[in-house]
Amino acid sequence: TDDTDGGAPTVSLTQAGAVMGTPAYMSPEQATGNRGDHRSDIFSLGVMMYEALAGSRPFTGDHYVSIISSTLKDEPDSVGDHNREVPPTLNRVVRRCLGKDPRSRYQSILDVGHDLVDSREEYEDGEQAGNNVGGAKPGPTRSILRRVDVLAACVLGLVACALGLAAILGWFQEAAPEPVRKFQVTLDNLGRDNVSISPDGSRLAYVYEKRLWVRSLDQAEGREIPGTDDVTAVFWSPDSRYIGYLVRRTIWKVMADGGGQVQICDLPDLRLWGISWGGDGQILFSMAGRSSGGGLYSVTEYGGDPVLQVEPAIERSEWGYITPVSLSDYNLRLYAVLRSSDDTEEIAGLSEKYRGNPDLNRFISAARIVSSRIVVETPGGGQRTLPLEGEFLTVAGYASGYLLFYRDTVLAEGDLWAVPFSPRIGELTGEAFPIVRHVNTVSLSDDGVMVYRQAFRSPQQLTVVDRSGRIDRVIGNPQDWIGQPVLSSNEERVVAEGMTDGQGALWQYDLTSGAESRLTFADWDYSKATFTPDGKSVIFAVSPRLNQGRFRRKGLLMRMDLEVMDGMAPFAADSLNGWSPILSMDGKYLVYFNGMRIQYVTTEPGAEPEVFKEDHKRVLQAALSPDSRYLAHVSDQGGSPEVYVTRFPSGTGKWQVSVNGGWTPQWSPTGKELFYVENNRMMAVPLMEGSGFRFGQPEALFDGIRAGAENLRFAGYDVTPDGEKFILVTNAEEARPVLTIVQNWTREFDR
Repeated sequence: TDDTDGGAPTVSLTQAGAVMGTPAYMSPEQATGNRGDHRSDIFSLGVMMYEALAGSRPFTGDHYVSIISSTLKDEPDSVGDHNREVPPTLNRVVRRCLGKDPRSRYQSILDVGHDLVDSREEYEDGEQAGNNVGGAKPGPTRSILRRVDVLAACVLGLVACALGLAAILGWFQEAAPEPVRKFQVTLDNLGRDNVSISPDGSRLAYVYEKRLWVRSLDQAEGREIPGTDDVTAVFWSPDSRYIGYLVRRTIWKVMADGGGQVQICDLPDLRLWGISWGGDGQILFSMAGRSSGGGLYSVTEYGGDPVLQVEPAIERSEWGYITPVSLSDYNLRLYAVLRSSDDTEEIAGLSEKYRGNPDLNRFISAARIVSSRIVVETPGGGQRTLPLEGEFLTVAGYASGYLLFYRDTVLAEGDLWAVPFSPRIGELTGEAFPIVRHVNTVSLSDDGVMVYRQAFRSPQQLTVVDRSGRIDRVIGNPQDWIGQPVLSSNEERVVAEGMTDGQGALWQYDLTSGAESRLTFADWDYSKATFTPDGKSVIFAVSPRLNQGRFRRKGLLMRMDLEVMDGMAPFAADSLNGWSPILSMDGKYLVYFNGMRIQYVTTEPGAEPEVFKEDHKRVLQAALSPDSRYLAHVSDQGGSPEVYVTRFPSGTGKWQVSVNGGWTPQWSPTGKELFYVENNRMMAVPLMEGSGFRFGQPEALFDGIRAGAENLRFAGYDVTPDGEKFILVTNAEEARPVLTIVQNWTREFDR
């Protein structure tokens, strides 16, 4: 009521850049003379509501210039700080109306009205509960909620005024929808979780050469944030002012312009499986180990010790909570719940069902994960599973009224889907639909920008490389997928499984002429092959594709003569069943998998199969030494896959060869070395003569090997007789990470 409140400058309504309105109630864009729209009115309504509930205005000053300055710079106290009787929902409504950026406010006055109704219902439900138990009725709070009715009337009046003004000025016409714009950006060294779009949709934060970079979408070049090294993951604050990032096991934040670096907290001794910065100032994140899961933690944006918020229910076989998304404005959080099982048949069936999805298959086989579902939770109020189809689902993000999620993955590449979701009621409001296939990174802004990276799937080829990893030559033609190459002892042939257009077969490659030929034509599944000592025949297992989910370690063991090429015949008269056979170099023993057991049989007539290892439920791969004295195998019984060696055929003794994880052991035909894969690195272990199994220090040869178990469709490799070269699978095309950026992405899927 003082003079400064109403003393706005008098100007022409048609003057360009004019400042119009009463300063205390003007939005930031109006105060600076920029173009406003209906969201400016929402800001003004927020000021009115704040004043009605708090008893004072959010922005004050001695004259209109200082009032405008306060509007532009100051963050008002919460209404609840002035009036503790204000319900939480109503407090959030006012705070969102007063967002300084129009994109951070409500986008529709109808949404304001809906949330005001929710606030009233929240009170009425509480009042009814109090009446039912004979509790006292809240007197002062009732008066606050009566003000909600007044505010609802204000909303209706504001809508009427806006419509009338629009009609007078000729603004009431449907605005043309913003077009969908899609373009791509190539960024080197781009990996999973290390690119993120700011919530206001203006900038990209990404990792390049392990340092943090920022790039505006309207600029061609990015800029490095000084003082950031060994960065592995990035994420934004809700107001787009700060970038959070992970350095080893520590969370940091830095302003987008590079200033104000702050260490937030050290992480528990587990792996980060998703992080989200909420509007309430809390950073929500998930931690889990390689062999055991974990729960959700939070830490304030100002730093401190992480606090465990919720952990898996062991009694319900819950393994871990991952990929959290904080919707703190609605008092909700979304995340995926992983369930594990000790049922070997269930694991075997799922492992086979998803055999073409190596990342998912890895979790099924190694971590015994059998399902993941997406839940919505009100902190302290319990979980509710969202009714989405699929056995393996994880959260990708939320924005623009849509929940985005991955199907057929746990924490790697998957198909990206979207479904309408209302955080106001915490429920789905429509049907799910696919967005894009084979995505391993996605980020969303609040104003309709989507950034994603599709996994590059290059055709594959067989190559010969030396001990430094240099390609010596290429064998045959590329195929969609090639796996399990096996070299004959005379170095004349390679047999490998190939896949084109979804159909697998065994192929033979002649190393002298370079010719390739298909060995099998039935649409069956074929195991890794093994050569007879003379190199003229191969033994393998075959399983018809009859039942989806059937575990194919019980296929029929077959033999094929590569000289005659008259088809395949059972290896033994009694029709042995197994998978991935290994024939000893002298032809005396045949070792193979049967379910989760390792069995062997001598090649003498009438010999009966014997069990080599019964207790190794988690044995994934095996390789027999050239002298048939030892069997190298991979087991994850200790928590992570490692390479072990045991005496053959007695099964006595056990030596652990790898210490940092190991896959796919192979013996040098000379018997002087044992090779295995650690991460993506080829390792060589020297073997020493003497009693017992003696070995030296592992040595890294070269990088670029894809690791994984045979039953995970690992490409595999073999070693030449002199131990100097390797037959392995490489990409036929160079892969470069490409980001796809889509503006107004929801327009493409409006339905």
